[in-house]
Amino acid sequence: MIDTILSSIKNGIFTRDFEPLFENKKSIVPGFVDTHAHMAEAGYFMRFLSLSHIKSKKDLLEYISSHLQRGSLNIFVDYDESVFEDEKDITKKDLDKISKDTPILLRRVCGHIAVLNTKGIEYFKDKARENTIDVEKGIAYEYLPLNLYDILSPSVSEIEEGIQKAQRIYLKKGITGILDFAKDINVFKAYTNLDLQGTLKIKVKLAFYEKAFEYLKENGLYTNWQKKRVGIEGIKLFLDGSVGGRTASFYKPYRDAASKGPFYSKTSLQNKIKKYEKAGFKVLVHAIGTRAIDTVLAALPEVSDFHHRIEHFEFPSKTALYLSKKKSAYISMQPNFVARWWKMYKDALYDEEFLLMHPYRTMMERGIVFAFGSDSMPEGPMYGLQGALKHPFKEERLSLKEAIRYYTEEGAGLLNLKTGKMARGFYGDFVVIGDDGDIDAVFVEGEKVYGR
Repeated sequence: MIDTILSSIKNGIFTRDFEPLFENKKSIVPGFVDTHAHMAEAGYFMRFLSLSHIKSKKDLLEYISSHLQRGSLNIFVDYDESVFEDEKDITKKDLDKISKDTPILLRRVCGHIAVLNTKGIEYFKDKARENTIDVEKGIAYEYLPLNLYDILSPSVSEIEEGIQKAQRIYLKKGITGILDFAKDINVFKAYTNLDLQGTLKIKVKLAFYEKAFEYLKENGLYTNWQKKRVGIEGIKLFLDGSVGGRTASFYKPYRDAASKGPFYSKTSLQNKIKKYEKAGFKVLVHAIGTRAIDTVLAALPEVSDFHHRIEHFEFPSKTALYLSKKKSAYISMQPNFVARWWKMYKDALYDEEFLLMHPYRTMMERGIVFAFGSDSMPEGPMYGLQGALKHPFKEERLSLKEAIRYYTEEGAGLLNLKTGKMARGFYGDFVVIGDDGDIDAVFVEGEKVYGR
């Protein structure tokens, strides 16, 4: 079957149609499309030690202590206290016991929370916005962890190096197309450089943070600009944070914390959307909590030349489901969040919000346009799909074929990419999955880029 498929790819393009193959020993599906990734940022942060493998606070503190580089800034990334088997709170006091004279920063896996020791607070004091660090606890909310990449200011060559490292991992996991979020214009330069060199294999659409807007406008760039394997999707806005960080915006409080309002009012968000629309850009709005999602949909125009996007859409109200269809919003969801954190969500939220979580089948049956992504937490679709197949609410589960479609064909449609489908005129990207559920081989435009 593989040889038949390969013989039907000419100049990187399928010349005939193939249906995905699902068999006991081997499955063949289109290349996965991750509609919400952070490949460039994840690649750059690979230079720092990851805490993702650690399952207890005791082990985390011991690991930091044994790997501390004294005298210089120490950054550790991807800790997740929700899986800790002992205490879950990490504070300045804990890190000060390790060192009071070496700056330490731990960045939570969600990217919305960081923990610092006293020296770390001093180091970042002039780099963080006022009142975004709880000095007593050493907790930095939103601004510092979200902008850590910008504060460290990597060069174009450092970003290129990170992209190449991350791309190898993404390809190994069957991802052939992504929407990546560009923290600054250097990310755009790095991607286009790699594309010109012929070393970029993955099709990439970029969404930019607001600070890149003036550069984009001055250089005549716009949504749907495309050159070889790099294209532009739009401008990203944040309306709330994360459930794990207790910064996602809900109407009701969390079980253990107050809930905060959205970062923008409906009117402020409307004005931003109008500004970017006028300049030729789609907006992609991060909204996780029910209140934040309702605010986005209230602010979106009734009629638009763009299918503006909502990122995450984790706890939509009934009104939100109705308006997302009415206003033709595109939605990127992360089933890996369900697989990884549904128990944490249950502990954090009252049932009124928790029971709204990720209503995949409801959305599919209503014809709402959505697709899957990972937020690079982790990036592997084979893990993420478990959140759709084994959703804790049986009525919202998808079949394997349905779930894969939302990680392939529907994802490609969301990004307007000619991949994600084994059909005439589409790129010859496909993935071979073994009977153990792991990926055996990955082909990009007919070229084998991974095989075990």
